Amino acid sequence: MVELAVTVGVVAFLVVGALSFGLAVNARNVVAVAAREAARLAAAGAPDAQVRQKAEEVIEAYGLPKRYGSLVCFDRNSDVTVERYPAGSPKYAKVSVAYRQPTFAPWLFRLVDPGAGSLGSTFTLKAASVYRIEQ
Repeated sequence: MVELAVTVGVVAFLVVGALSFGLAVNARNVVAVAAREAARLAAAGAPDAQVRQKAEEVIEAYGLPKRYGSLVCFDRNSDVTVERYPAGSPKYAKVSVAYRQPTFAPWLFRLVDPGAGSLGSTFTLKAASVYRIEQ
């Protein structure tokens, strides 16, 4: 009985850890794709509103929730920043995207990064992409 209890605890920890880590990696990849697609659009000369819309479309297309209950995971107006560097040549467009990933095991990420502070039920994933403006 004792061996079973210890084994079930360890296996449950590993399963929850693998599931949480897999969801986090998937969300990080989606955020990177959203930043890349939006930056490409910004480099093509699209207005900021259209760039933010593109990032939101990618987030939705890959199935990440914009809301999780009462929690706002993604808001295109506050989580997408568009910067253009017009001074000098060549010119660049940079888009940064942030996403608050919900997690059911915040204690697991505290084991990986003890200095992360209070994670609560989410942790923030960020990605940025820079494209050269060709003219």
